[in-house]
Parts: sequence; C-alpha cells; structure tokens
Amino acid sequence: MSERDGQGQATRRDVVPPGTRIEFELVLRYAVAQQAQLNAEADQLLAGRPREPRAEAAGLRAADPADVDIVQVVAERAGLTIVHVDTPSRRVVLSGPAARLNDFFGVTLVTHTTPLGSWREFEGRLTLSAPLAGVVVAVLGLSTKPVAFHE
Repeated sequence: MSERDGQGQATRRDVVPPGTRIEFELVLRYAVAQQAQLNAEADQLLAGRPREPRAEAAGLRAADPADVDIVQVVAERAGLTIVHVDTPSRRVVLSGPAARLNDFFGVTLVTHTTPLGSWREFEGRLTLSAPLAGVVVAVLGLSTKPVAFHE
C-alpha cells in the first residue's frame, strides 16, 4: 500500500511478516521498596547537597527481582525469549516473532519505506497485560522510526 508521509514523500506500508524475529526492550519501574529513599535523594539534590556514592545510587535504582520474575513468567507464557536481563539498569531485552508481539501488545507491526529509508513502527494502542501494568514503564525497540533524516 502506498501513501504520503507528512513531507509529501511516497511511502510504502507493509505488515511485518508474522515470522520476522524482533528484539525489543522493557524498562521496569524502580523497586517499590526503594521509592522513599529515591524521593529523599531527590530532595537532597534539589537542596544542593552532595549526591550518594555511585555504588549506593546504582543500588537504589535497580529493578526489584520480583518484577523481573513477573516479566520472565509472562514472557515465557507468551512464547517470547528472554535475551538479556540487566537488573541494575532495570532493562529486560526480549525477542519473538512479529505475530506474537502483535498479540502480546495488541498492535500491528508495520514497515514503512520511503526514498529516504525504511523503518518499523506499530499501529494501534500498545497495551500491557495486567501482570505487567505498573511494572513496565517503557517499551523500546518496537518502532525503529528515525528521529530525523539526512537529505
């Protein structure tokens, strides 16, 4: 299907083939048990006092291992593969075929191609299953649309 983007460029839109393997990333919330300490640290910084040592600050910002477990269980049930877990940065990298991601997030993954390049994005409103609501704060990598093009 062809259409025009906002700059008048011809665009081709195709649904991503169901078996296409896609890697994406979930960013998890800060550990709930650490929230009071994080708020106190923010107040301390705003008051101009020195920050916590790096090792302590990193520990405050890590994901709760229980949240990582929830993501692993939900992902495995959905047929997705855990590629990498980085608890200190609260990131979980997963992969799976496009058809499963469409079902998992309630979207349709599509590819757009223009003379300036091509990218993947999704159509529809991205949703998370109940166990992940509140645990996941960001989904990265489903869209690969560039922020800017070089002409």
